[in-house]
Amino acid sequence: MTSAVSELPKRMPTHAVESLVCSLWGAYFGRPVDPDDDFFDLGGDSLAVLDIVLAARGHGLELRASQALRHSTPARLAEAVTMPSPGPAAPRRLLALVGAALDGDASSADGSATSADANGTTADANGTPADGSSTPTAPGGGNTRSPLFVIHSDSHRTAEQEALLRWELGRPVHGLRLPGLDGTVTDGPGIVRAARGVAEAVRERQPDGPVSIAGFGLGAVFACEAAHALQEAGRQVGLLALVSPALPGTAAPDRRALLAERVALLGARFGLEDGDGPGELLRQAHASGWFGDVASGAELVRMQAAWVELTAAVAGHRLGAVAAPALLAVDSARLAPAEEAWRPALASVEVCPLDHGLRSPAGALRDPRLAEALRGGCGA
Repeated sequence: MTSAVSELPKRMPTHAVESLVCSLWGAYFGRPVDPDDDFFDLGGDSLAVLDIVLAARGHGLELRASQALRHSTPARLAEAVTMPSPGPAAPRRLLALVGAALDGDASSADGSATSADANGTTADANGTPADGSSTPTAPGGGNTRSPLFVIHSDSHRTAEQEALLRWELGRPVHGLRLPGLDGTVTDGPGIVRAARGVAEAVRERQPDGPVSIAGFGLGAVFACEAAHALQEAGRQVGLLALVSPALPGTAAPDRRALLAERVALLGARFGLEDGDGPGELLRQAHASGWFGDVASGAELVRMQAAWVELTAAVAGHRLGAVAAPALLAVDSARLAPAEEAWRPALASVEVCPLDHGLRSPAGALRDPRLAEALRGGCGA
């Protein structure tokens, strides 16, 4: 094994555990292993599990044979090990900083006067503004087909853009940043206003013809409301695609409880300790492939406060009805609550069960079923 593997920190980030498991499995089976490869498909059995568990413990990973048997891909196993339920408490410093940002104290988002801790090293990937204007993700070349407008999630905009390019959908794709990341969307009427801004941006980019619109995560709610606004204005919506969508119309959660849950999950995923600040949050997030378009730790702290407001607003929001053909793509384990939340607003819906089994939004982006479903929807 490499020295990087042997020097894993005491509280391992999910991505580090995933890399370690891929390395251990690869050494055992004598071939490269990807995060979504299945242990049993590789030829693993109960005897192989015992050898791999011993090897993992030799690298400081507390792993049980029952975990390795139950979670049969490196990605699933890494989440199970680092993000148990119930999980560890939220890292205290980050909890205080995000809480202060939620209370409107933007100046405290860096946590100290030390800019090196507050700021990261990565510039914004494409500078898409938060006002609903769009940035081409997949140029159309000479293709005359109408574009697909995509409202990205809060955490994986860069990864979603890369996936859309990789999938080669055969049409232009325009990405729109998730509204409300500046903390301005805090209730249902705010969702509707922001979605109308998205609809206006779509009309400017595509003045006529049927509109195709998709949303990832929280972006699915704004995609649905934008489709509703477009239909109310007399435009035909040819496709509404909802990918791993947030669940609207449920009981609105307490914001403080939601804050603690969010910071605890990020702390567990990124291996953060009580004393870690925004800089370490940003570094581990980027290493994990999360928040790739966020330039500083202070910005990332403020985004978590905005996420709390957005999530609470979505949970208490009742969707406007959409008559367009809809595609609901969600992991099988979360399919039942997703259908319960979304079907009342959709006149016609095709369900695409995914099978990645992950809490991370990245799972859907690696699931070939999603690319196939979007190609089918885009070709309709």
